[in-house]
Amino acid sequence: MKAHPIAEVYPMLAGPAFDELVESIRTRGQLHPIYLLDGFILDGRCRFEACKKAKVEPITKEYRGKKDTASLIEFVDAMNDKRRHLSISQRAVAAFKLKKYAEAEGADSANLPTSNSSVAKQLRVSTRSVGTAGKVVENAAPEVVKAVERGDFTVNDASAVAELPKELQAKAVKKASREGITLKQAATDFNPKKLDAQSKKTSGKETVKPVDRKEALAAFGKLVRLLDKMKISANVDGELKTILQAIKAS
Repeated sequence: MKAHPIAEVYPMLAGPAFDELVESIRTRGQLHPIYLLDGFILDGRCRFEACKKAKVEPITKEYRGKKDTASLIEFVDAMNDKRRHLSISQRAVAAFKLKKYAEAEGADSANLPTSNSSVAKQLRVSTRSVGTAGKVVENAAPEVVKAVERGDFTVNDASAVAELPKELQAKAVKKASREGITLKQAATDFNPKKLDAQSKKTSGKETVKPVDRKEALAAFGKLVRLLDKMKISANVDGELKTILQAIKAS
């Protein structure tokens, strides 16, 4: 069963949180119905997927409220706010996606949240955070957006890598997740300017050739003879000659 576009602006549960929902439904049953509208899931995507995993027949209920877009948005937002504890960044991403949906449905109602300020007010986040979320959604790699929607990183942190090439953004997500650091910290290792500077620095270095054994012995022999001519102390001269003999014998 497919989800309604408004339902899709909110992130799905993942990891331990989703596993807990599955176990709850398996042991206690489904406590809240899944609301449907014209065959689409308007609210309850996570419950629907959890029921499938728990092998429990989902309980559905047809939505009977007002069907204009503004009313649907208000209903879905209220249901998510009631049962879920989304972070500010998760709500900011949802707000931006909701704004884009409302813009596409602009002719449906004059009460749609089609500006950053209006959608920010509806989802209880700052206008600035919606703008930052928009930068992330429109410019960042899918891995970055999904990581923010999971609650792994903030939109401010994600915006720090949004201008990097997509493949480097994905690497930054893996590095940050693996090392427990922010995306901004991880991004410093993948900044194109830094990589280019490192490349130039490396290419500018002289290549160190492996030492040839015969050449080394010859050079060491010259050193011993030179020191001998300079009449340095017998002890030092003797020690050097001993070292030279040992090298030759090896």
